Amino acid sequence: MSEKEIKNRLRLACAQHVKEARLKLNLSQIEFAKLVGMDRSYYARVEAGRTNTSLDTLDKIRGLLFITVPRFPTLVEEVGRRISVAREGRFSQEALSEAAGLGLFYVGRVERGVTNPGLDQIEAIGTALGISSLDLLAL
Repeated sequence: MSEKEIKNRLRLACAQHVKEARLKLNLSQIEFAKLVGMDRSYYARVEAGRTNTSLDTLDKIRGLLFITVPRFPTLVEEVGRRISVAREGRFSQEALSEAAGLGLFYVGRVERGVTNPGLDQIEAIGTALGISSLDLLAL
C-alpha cells in the first residue's frame, strides 16, 4: 500500500460513514450541510474524503447524527483519551511523536484533548502505535 493510500484510508472510511449516516436521515448534502452549519462545497469534500477534516468538524456532524444523545465527550477529548490508553506502557510521548512525525508538544496536547487534530494526524498516530486509526476514531 502506498503512502498516499495509507494517508487516505481514514479520510475515505470517515467519508463513507458520514455519507451513509446522512442518507439514513434522507437528507441531501445541501440540507445536511445547512443543518451542520457549514458550506455545502466543504461538506461535499468531507463526504468525498478530499479534506483533512478536523475532529471539531466531525463533532459537528456527529452532534447532528446523535441529536437525542445527552452530552458526551467531544471527539477531541475521546480520541485523545484513546491515544493515551493505547500508548501507555508501550511508548513514551516522545517516542510516539517521533514515530508519527509529529511534535512532542502537539502529541501531548492531542492526548489531553486540547488540540484539534485532523484525520491525517490521527492516521499517523494510529500507524505509529500499530493500531487502526478507525479504532482511535470509533465513529
